[in-house]
Amino acid sequence: MKLTEEQKSIIELVVQGKTNAQIAEEMGYCERNVKKKLHKIYKTFKVENRAALITTYLSMKFAEYI
Repeated sequence: MKLTEEQKSIIELVVQGKTNAQIAEEMGYCERNVKKKLHKIYKTFKVENRAALITTYLSMKFAEYI
């Protein structure tokens, strides 16, 4: 699965437990843009929420090292 560096950065911040507001502040976006970007990421991963995104992402990341 191809992800942009921006998408990877957002996902890593989600994995760290950051809120949309914290991600927006850290990346220099408004919170609405973070929500839009996360929605696109959810569609890419075929998930509906943060918990599913984290689980799927970490599983894929772990599989890369096996």
